[in-house]
Amino acid sequence: MQNVKVGIYDSENTSSPAFLPSESLSHNGEKDGCADRNPYFSKFVWMVFITACVVILFSWIISKTRQERIRMLEAKKVLEKQATRLEAENLRLENEYLALKKDPVRIEKEARELLGFTGTDEIIYKKYNFRIKNTAPIEPEKNSLTEPMEGIPL
Repeated sequence: MQNVKVGIYDSENTSSPAFLPSESLSHNGEKDGCADRNPYFSKFVWMVFITACVVILFSWIISKTRQERIRMLEAKKVLEKQATRLEAENLRLENEYLALKKDPVRIEKEARELLGFTGTDEIIYKKYNFRIKNTAPIEPEKNSLTEPMEGIPL
């Protein structure tokens, strides 16, 4: 082993040691904390940081995809309701079309109402639309029997 002197004192200043091997001072006069660290600590910190970034990125992507899926399901429900409504209307129109094409009673009704056709020996009277002007409402006269008289206590 080597002979190392652990505390050499200056002759002028006997209260403070000139060199202590356990305390190494950095250029700012502070204790150097890097000498005590494990060499894998900085790698560990970087791995944790990168892992956290990846987890945050994937969770953001998953939440965005989930919101889009929910929006699409809502749109699907609305479109299904609209499709059933349109199918019902299409069926009604198809039945009306077949009735207009083949049903003689329906054909006669439409011919009379829309086209004004008449049968033999029939007389058609045109309807007269009465238009009555709006009049101002008439206020009823005051009846002295239903209203109390002034000055008489009840």
